[in-house]
Amino acid sequence: MLPYDRVMETFKRGSPDRIPCVNFASVITKEFLAVYNTNWVDIYRDPEKMASIASAAHKHCGLDNISLPFDQSIEAELLGIEFNYRVDGSPTPVSFLPEEQYFEIVVPHSLVDKGRMPIIQKAIKKLKEEYGGKVPINVIVSPPMTTVATYLLGPSATNLMMRRFPGAVKGMLEETFRLHRELVNLYEEWGADIITLHDPKGSPDVLNPGFFDSLVLSYHKALIEETRLPTVINICGNIIQVLDKIISCNPSAIVFDYKTPVKSVTKALSEANKKIPVAGNLSPFWDIYLADNQRMEERVLEVINEGVDFVSPGCDLWIATPIEKLSDLTKLVEKYGKIR
Repeated sequence: MLPYDRVMETFKRGSPDRIPCVNFASVITKEFLAVYNTNWVDIYRDPEKMASIASAAHKHCGLDNISLPFDQSIEAELLGIEFNYRVDGSPTPVSFLPEEQYFEIVVPHSLVDKGRMPIIQKAIKKLKEEYGGKVPINVIVSPPMTTVATYLLGPSATNLMMRRFPGAVKGMLEETFRLHRELVNLYEEWGADIITLHDPKGSPDVLNPGFFDSLVLSYHKALIEETRLPTVINICGNIIQVLDKIISCNPSAIVFDYKTPVKSVTKALSEANKKIPVAGNLSPFWDIYLADNQRMEERVLEVINEGVDFVSPGCDLWIATPIEKLSDLTKLVEKYGKIR
């Protein structure tokens, strides 16, 4: 079975030939960059290099999907935040929004020719030409909370505003949402197979769960309803307190990390009478990057036995992950992924 069919069959709760090994978050590593003689600057200037890095984990290690882009600043740059591009790491904001612009956020009328979007479009086109119908192409979207808290306000201003004026944060999310909605539509139009809503700032580890409904949930629901594509929710940290709310969004799959036990997720789904595929919950650091062969094998068997539908890291690959380690992971999933 081709990876595309294997992953799509799993979304449908069908009968794939084995459990897929995926990562719906970032798949970039230093070794992949070295293989293609590129860096963090070039992958956002050259669509061929972006496509090569997006597909590297599949091509060199057998991962069952392709993922791009590789950081969460795309949306903020489209909203006017200036970024410093570095060859040795992801783009960093030069500054956050000044206070006088908090409620004057400008969303471009069209995103097609703005920021890094032309490069992403060409990269998706190249990937479709090479892998269309063979390997699913996953495009990552950072929902409003992560865009606003990480890049528009910054951590300090976000914490202050959440304590004093949470309604003002809600207003900023509303202002940016049109951009996120258009992004989802563009990625579908350009040929993406999967959309992942990667929202680390929506995590209960960061955000008071009492704000989850108004600042996270409503936007996830709306974005899922906006597209016909399988749409995955990926929230880092311990998400037990908000699992019922995530389930209520009816995503195509839920990704969770090692802080959330698999049994907690499967129990919550059972209680809600929902059959949503789950992906996890390997630690990119402890279970892949630092793991010896025994630990990795034990963890792969553990998550399979506990009921995951996709064996997956709970977040981005650790940037220093050796190619060999990721290859070991996919081989273990190929070996044990038929046990159910």
